[in-house]
Amino acid sequence: MSAVEQQSRRDQRSSGGYNAALIAEIVGPDGLVVTVDIDPFVTGRAARFLAATGYPHVQVVLGDAEHAAAEHAPEGGFDAIIVTVGVWDIPWGPLLAPVGRMVVPLRFSTISRSFTLIRHGDHFVGLNPTVCGFVAAQGAGALPDQEAILADGAVRLTLEEGPALDVTALDQALTGARTELWTGVTAGRGEPFDSMHLWIATTDDRFGMIWQDPDRDCGMVKVATRWYCPVLITADSFAYLTIRELPRAEETAEHRWEFGVCGYGPAGAELARHLHDHIRTWDRDWRTHPAPTFTLYPADTLPPAPAVGRIFRKRHTQLVMTWQ
Repeated sequence: MSAVEQQSRRDQRSSGGYNAALIAEIVGPDGLVVTVDIDPFVTGRAARFLAATGYPHVQVVLGDAEHAAAEHAPEGGFDAIIVTVGVWDIPWGPLLAPVGRMVVPLRFSTISRSFTLIRHGDHFVGLNPTVCGFVAAQGAGALPDQEAILADGAVRLTLEEGPALDVTALDQALTGARTELWTGVTAGRGEPFDSMHLWIATTDDRFGMIWQDPDRDCGMVKVATRWYCPVLITADSFAYLTIRELPRAEETAEHRWEFGVCGYGPAGAELARHLHDHIRTWDRDWRTHPAPTFTLYPADTLPPAPAVGRIFRKRHTQLVMTWQ
């Protein structure tokens, strides 16, 4: 049995080869484990710790995981490929054995989902997409997101596609007039709504994320979620998802929150209306439906176009998201 761990981060809490050692226990003494990282600090530390704890047979490779694992792949491919950084594309399909599996935290339209990918003919089927957050990859596989830092670093916008962002205009918009709309769509405590992100990204290529520094409350924004909060972004305007707690008729009543939108900039009102309508459509038509399915095709093939969905085109692959 063989496995490769694709890394690309510097984190002293998790980069000492521990995960590679766990994989080595799974594959057994006759198996092959290769762990790859772009940072010499990480690979040096992992090699020392693995040798000191009885795993000298784990191959620690210094290199860009985009391509460095290829020369270490066994005949027939790896039985498992585990990626432990957030990546925007998946170039490792050819390195996987026919019945192997890849576990990959994949970014698409600034959304992150962890997939288990299995081969199915000329493509891969993505199983168990799970909300996740990983340190972003470095090197050739780095995320292509645009980023606008606003309010002296207290607010950050990220956008994968679209026109170049005018950071000065966006920063000025944040201090200008605001459009506020409330949707009538609500959620209770612990009630998931992550499929809302997928629906908005399906229908609007201005979809991105807004982040507020938890240690620097500028008082200008009130995002619905601390991490991965949806926003529609143009060059000089944006509208994001906000939330407010609804009053309760009595103390024993359930806590519920209502989703709203706030828009800023010359196109802020228009963006707010579109985001408002996306949320209401999701709530009415898709909220209670099964989550979309995902398939991954090579970049040089022609995948079937989903009746309802979107194709995210990347360098090596195309991710097809299909709503049933």
